[in-house]
Amino acid sequence: MWLMLPRGTARGRGVGILMATIALGLGAAQVPQVGDWMAEGVFLILAAITIVAAAAAVTFRNPLYCAIWFGQSLLGVAGLFFFLGASS
Repeated sequence: MWLMLPRGTARGRGVGILMATIALGLGAAQVPQVGDWMAEGVFLILAAITIVAAAAAVTFRNPLYCAIWFGQSLLGVAGLFFFLGASS
């Protein structure tokens, strides 16, 4: 995450994005199989959208883009709450 923060140069940002992508993939690989593949797929997609949007909200320099990504992360969290409430 530190490598993705805005600085004077863009050096290291690509490495940070690559490392975050690898970490997200490794985290998704550790999720146990719990049943219905469709429900699990929807949950993993919503979780990935939420995590990526939250990371983008922190790392973008432009306040407008930060606000847009923050709104996207809130929508992802709302989708997760709706999904978890509907499935139980």
